[in-house]
Amino acid sequence: MDLGLDGKIALVTGSSRGIGRGIATRLSEEGAHVILCARGADELDTAVRAMPGPGRAVGAAADVTSPEGAAAVVATAV
Repeated sequence: MDLGLDGKIALVTGSSRGIGRGIATRLSEEGAHVILCARGADELDTAVRAMPGPGRAVGAAADVTSPEGAAAVVATAV
């Protein structure tokens, strides 16, 4: 299915595992460039390496419940 996401940018929090990772995977498969965000850097790195194409994937290890963490993730996306 083509959702028209090719080249769009998506930011998915909680994406190192579970539903968040599933969402990030599907967005990447649709061609979106995905910023994966999670608190645990090791699991996040594993998830980023496992992302399929054609979209690109980047990881941002941060806790988005704090203003600083949220700002860091947005800066990565920009």
